[in-house]
Formats: sequence, structure tokens, C-alpha cells
Amino acid sequence: MRTPQILTSWFFSQDRWTGVDIGFVVEASDNVTPDMWTNFLNTFKKTVDQFHVAPRSANIGMVSFGTNATVVFNFNSLPDEILNNYEVKRLADKATLQRGAPRLDRGLKTAYKSLFTEKNGMRRWVPKVRLASSLGFMFLIFSQFQGTFYLDSVSNY
Repeated sequence: MRTPQILTSWFFSQDRWTGVDIGFVVEASDNVTPDMWTNFLNTFKKTVDQFHVAPRSANIGMVSFGTNATVVFNFNSLPDEILNNYEVKRLADKATLQRGAPRLDRGLKTAYKSLFTEKNGMRRWVPKVRLASSLGFMFLIFSQFQGTFYLDSVSNY
């Protein structure tokens, strides 16, 4: 099994104080073993630690998918007073495997229609990043940074 790689090569991760909304879309289907889930959560936590999570810096949200997709936590699930790296990692620990068939399309659709909305804490003035995790690979699906769009594979764990 490969060791998790931290996502440090991002074009905006050099400045931990950069405002960015990062949405993780993670597979929690029958294809994911408990060991894979643990490895993903460890990678998630190390990735979160690459950013300064705060109301005007990085905000993190998560969608998990199997046959159905569910928002695990929104960008505004935590009040501003306790929005920090530690609390976001605690929210991720509450995520569970959902089971069922792997429907990435439903995960991405839920992220687009539910997670990335102003009602759920998305901010208009910051870049948006969607990371999808499936079968041990994490992909940068969509990001917007200063008006430029990127599509690229990021990491495996």
C-alpha cells in the first residue's frame, strides 16, 4: 500500500492564508475498504493542515458518495468562533462509509448543487476547488484561481 502524499504542489498552497473554498467529494461505496477509508481520512487531515482554516482564509466542505451522495459538512457547518483546522478534522472523523455502487456523478452533482452554494457557506470572492477521491486516487476536478480554470490529477494515497 502506498503512503499518503500531502497535496503541497498546488499553485495556491504556498500561502496558507489564501482565501479558498475547498470541497472534497469522496467515495464511500462498497469499493472502499476500511483501510482505504482510514488512509483517505489521514490524507484529508494532512491536506487540511496545509491551509489556515479560518473565516477569511480556507473553508472546507465534504460530500461522500456511494449509491447516493450526502453532504457530510458544509463550509458553514462550524460557527466562525471555532472554524479552525482541528474542528474541521473532527467533523471529518464523523464521516462513515455509505456503501452501494460508486456514483461519482451523484457526488459531483451534490457538491455543485448543495455544497457550493452561498446558503451553505460558499464565498463569491475566493477561488473554488473541488477534489474528488475515488479508488485511492484524488483528483483536482475543478478550480478557479484569479479567473483561470485548471483541471489536473493531484495525488494518490
